Amino acid sequence: MEVLNEAYFKAKCQGSLTAYILTLTCDIVYAVNIVDRGVVITVGVIVSKSEIQQKGFNYPFQLRNGVKFDDQSVAQEIKVTVRTRDVIVMATHGLFDNAHDVELEKLVRDGLVDLHELGTFSMMLARKIAEYTLQKVKAFIHLLP
Repeated sequence: MEVLNEAYFKAKCQGSLTAYILTLTCDIVYAVNIVDRGVVITVGVIVSKSEIQQKGFNYPFQLRNGVKFDDQSVAQEIKVTVRTRDVIVMATHGLFDNAHDVELEKLVRDGLVDLHELGTFSMMLARKIAEYTLQKVKAFIHLLP
């Protein structure tokens, strides 16, 4: 929360953002979240996920300096215990709008089968999630009149 507060009060640029700041200390993940979502997946099953943060349907909080905008007080503070081989997925709501929990779990399970190196796994999982989401969006567009 300290990092988020400092960034918020020192910001001089115009604009708004969502944020997910994560720190891993031993076996504890500490996170501060504004709008974006995160999940912890153990052995291919989601065991923890952050709440959706929005004022109304498709109207998310936006961190921005100014009277009419949200400030850092809307941030969600999260603490989760993790184990070796747990997978943490942090993403914008765009991913979670297009991939249901069970679909995300399957993508991670399939990736864990071929796990040889963490960096390779991270890149492969990010690529698989992006490709999967793109396919779903394309399929949806084809359904439009």
